[in-house]
Amino acid sequence: MFISANGEYLLNCDVVELATGSKIGGTGLDAKRKRIIETVSEDDMVIYPAIADKKTIVSIFTDPTCPYCRKLHEQIPQLSDAGIEVRYLAFPRAGGRW
Repeated sequence: MFISANGEYLLNCDVVELATGSKIGGTGLDAKRKRIIETVSEDDMVIYPAIADKKTIVSIFTDPTCPYCRKLHEQIPQLSDAGIEVRYLAFPRAGGRW
């Protein structure tokens, strides 16, 4: 974590070596997060399959009222063409159900 000198901002992210794509100083949470997502049934997801040979799967927590989520949704065709399967999981920002 990085905190600005004045204490107004907190940056909480992974540091990635761009040449190799490997994380530096990982917290070990990736494996735990993957196990948790794997417990979610595909029946509870909206899945956009890869059009090209599937290279990877991206799970996205989304809310249809979120403008950033809608912007990302516009890019589904490009992601699918690139071999990326997109799996949406509901994450209502206001809580409760949609």
